[in-house]
Amino acid sequence: ERREMGEAVALITPLAEGVTTLSPLLLKRLLSNLVDNALRYGGNARIALQRSEDRLVLSVEDDGPGIPESDLERVTAPFERLEPSRARDHGGAGLGLSIVRALLDAHGGSLALSNREPHGLLVRVWVPELAQAA
Repeated sequence: ERREMGEAVALITPLAEGVTTLSPLLLKRLLSNLVDNALRYGGNARIALQRSEDRLVLSVEDDGPGIPESDLERVTAPFERLEPSRARDHGGAGLGLSIVRALLDAHGGSLALSNREPHGLLVRVWVPELAQAA
């Protein structure tokens, strides 16, 4: 949908491969929040999906400024914004990553954020293949 709207979203791997046991609603909720953040703060989003044992690994990366190392954990808390004015200008309330974390917690998944070199952010999500949306 986002590519059809002309936004800078690229699929590195086809999302349909091996995702038949993952709830489409859960995948859409995760992707929507992660892609929104990547586009808002990084200007683009590259999405990949891989299998790792009995889990699926969803990666979303961008070419933005990244997040200071000391704030990587904090930004997943509700209403946390690194720059209040930046998020408000773009309509954000600091809930996107906290929603992702809550969904993952409810479905046995996990979340990791890391900075890319020379710049950008990489968000990785691990979710059991049999996870169903709440």
